[in-house]
Amino acid sequence: MQKMKDYHSFAQKWLEKFKNPDINYLELVDHFMADDCAALGFEMDCSHAFGEKYGKAASSAEELKRIIDRVDDIMLLGSAIYSQWRYFNHWAYSGDEILEPENREWFTTALNRLAELTEDSSDETEYSDCFLDWYAAHESILEKEMEKPSMEGMRQFLMEHPEKKMAYWHKVWDAGGV
Repeated sequence: MQKMKDYHSFAQKWLEKFKNPDINYLELVDHFMADDCAALGFEMDCSHAFGEKYGKAASSAEELKRIIDRVDDIMLLGSAIYSQWRYFNHWAYSGDEILEPENREWFTTALNRLAELTEDSSDETEYSDCFLDWYAAHESILEKEMEKPSMEGMRQFLMEHPEKKMAYWHKVWDAGGV
C-alpha cells in the first residue's frame, strides 16, 4: 500500500507545480522530476509504449483529454509523464516551452489521472468475492503471477500489487462481470 501512496504523493506534488502560474520553468525541467520518476520505477521510453496504445495522446493535450478516462495502467501513465518531461528537459528547443498552456495542460491532465488512480479509499482496498470469483473463472493472469493460486492468494496478491488493481477491474467491467 505504501507504493500506492508514493505514486499519489508524486502526482499531487507535481500537479501543484504545474498548476502554479508563478513557477520558474527550471523547477519543472531540472532533474528533480526525473529523480522522482526513477524512484517510483517509471521508465523513460520516449512515450513509445503509451503512444502505441493511445496514439497522439502521448504528446497532445487535446488527444490526452479525449482518452484519459480509459487510461488505467499506473506504470504506463507514469512512464508517459516521465518521457514527456524528458522531452522538455533534453530535446525541446528551449526548456521554458514546458510552461506553454498546451504543455501544462498535458501534464495536469496526466498527473490528475495518476492522482485519481492512486487515491486512497478504504472501499477500493477490499475486493468483493463476486469480483474474485468472476476473475478466477475467466482470467489466468493472476495465476501466472502467483505461486499458489487461490481466492485468498488472489486477494493477497491484489493487496500487495495495488497498481494492477485498476487494470483488473477494467477487464472485469469490459467483459460485463460487474
